[in-house]
Amino acid sequence: MKKVIYILHVDIVDDIDALSNDNIKELHKEFPSRVLRYDNLYDFAYDWNNNYEKMFDPDFSYIRIVEEE
Repeated sequence: MKKVIYILHVDIVDDIDALSNDNIKELHKEFPSRVLRYDNLYDFAYDWNNNYEKMFDPDFSYIRIVEEE
């Protein structure tokens, strides 16, 4: 199992706690520009430090770490 990081913009979801991990995966398939996916912490950290314009403001986003096979 690996851990995958999903970042969801607030305009795509009202309550992240109401979403299952499968719901989040489906939202990523439907709206990849509004639900970002990182396969590892290194890619996430790189974008956070170097491509911050690609990422969502923390005040306007949710994050969920999902275990996937």
